[in-house]
Amino acid sequence: MTQTPTRAEFLGPFLAAASEPSAVRARILLIGNERDIVQEEIDRALEAVSQAETVGDWSCEILAEGSAILNLAIKYDISLDWLITGDLRALRRMKRPASAW
Repeated sequence: MTQTPTRAEFLGPFLAAASEPSAVRARILLIGNERDIVQEEIDRALEAVSQAETVGDWSCEILAEGSAILNLAIKYDISLDWLITGDLRALRRMKRPASAW
């Protein structure tokens, strides 16, 4: 008899993939395009992501004062939960700029 996987076991691979640097880069590009963010700011955030192998490698750097990713999130009111982990509930809570409607 096989046991039904727990929610964490079932979602584990998906959540891990959503936090991969390539997925984070894609979300940065997506939000940058949607909100007309200056290319220099996007490039700085992408550079910060590309210097890491996994989210665990740079999670502390994200919250460090002056971090390009943290500055981007604060300036443009972007949820770090969504940006870093792909949490769709956090995406729903984000304010959308008037130009996005």
